[in-house]
Amino acid sequence: MRQERTRTTVAISAHLLRLADEAVREGRAKSRNQIVTEALEELLSRWEGERIDAAFQGMSKDADYQKEARQILAEFADSDLEASDHIEKGR
Repeated sequence: MRQERTRTTVAISAHLLRLADEAVREGRAKSRNQIVTEALEELLSRWEGERIDAAFQGMSKDADYQKEARQILAEFADSDLEASDHIEKGR
């Protein structure tokens, strides 16, 4: 699905611009725009992953959460074993 695009201006070092142009000339990218867009998407995705990791890190120190997680594991232990046995028999 093609998303609406908005034109903007960014200032980058001459060195990065040369490297981007080289990548386009060599066919590693279709355009400067592709390089900037993909780099930005990758960076923002990494930051989102770090944000999520930080949230889970907090959960690892939360005694109430840990107690609830252990309770859930115990409640599903029998059905997990049953599902595992079913999978093994199907092989």
